[in-house]
Amino acid sequence: MNSSKWIVKEGNISFWYDNWDNEGPLYAQFPVTEQPLIKINECRIENGWDISLLNRLVGHQKANDLYEFFARQKEGEDVLVWLKDNEGNFTTKSAWDCIRVRAPPLPWAQWIWHTNLPKKISIMMWKATNNCLSVDKNISMVGVSMASKCNCCQKGHTEDLNHVLCTGDFARHIWRLAATHLGVHMAPFYTWKDQTNFWFRRAGKSSQVRTIFGLLPSIISWKLWERRCKARYEDKAHSKESVWHAIKIWLRRIMDQIMKVPIILQNSAAYWKVFADVTRLDFIVFK
Repeated sequence: MNSSKWIVKEGNISFWYDNWDNEGPLYAQFPVTEQPLIKINECRIENGWDISLLNRLVGHQKANDLYEFFARQKEGEDVLVWLKDNEGNFTTKSAWDCIRVRAPPLPWAQWIWHTNLPKKISIMMWKATNNCLSVDKNISMVGVSMASKCNCCQKGHTEDLNHVLCTGDFARHIWRLAATHLGVHMAPFYTWKDQTNFWFRRAGKSSQVRTIFGLLPSIISWKLWERRCKARYEDKAHSKESVWHAIKIWLRRIMDQIMKVPIILQNSAAYWKVFADVTRLDFIVFK
């Protein structure tokens, strides 16, 4: 009711309970002491409106306001308008917006949902941010009994999101490689969110290197997750070198799309160090 309102014309609507007054339904403003089922058009008399009846229902001051309001109304059928739409039309989208419970804004959304990132990477990042990747720990939390053993290190650690994407031997090595190649001092992190925040905080659009800082967390996380899935379901354990090389190819391709040229001319030593061993053949094959 709060999202719709009647435009009064013939007055064939509830005087008390329909939302037509600018201040809301009258039952919420005044006690309903008599005639609870009365309609607006029943307040009419031959030459206008029954001011004495209005006085009894809502008091002198409100009765005068309603008398002036009714006097301005035009003939025709009453119209119910939807307040959440500029044209007054009901839509399921606007109705959903009224009842939905919005989650807090996604941190670093501009990088996670970057235009040039493939949607499969963005979706994986969204899942990781909301801790809904299908790692063993999450599966066991919904009541599925299983013996958990990760596929990313020799110790056979229990598989959870942080271990696969941040604290496992394989993941730590990849993140260290990224920091080394970009000349960034990085202490060990113990959660994936802290790890990615480290890079996102340094991201920006003012230079190519800062753009890399924004894209790198998503690409690294995707390749770590992809490597985990292939190791588990296809029994293919890619080496650290091959995964890091694939990350650089992905990054090079996306940076080329952003800069809109096939080969980026850049004087930054840090930038070129990242792509030092990414050949044009790699890039063409990757495409």
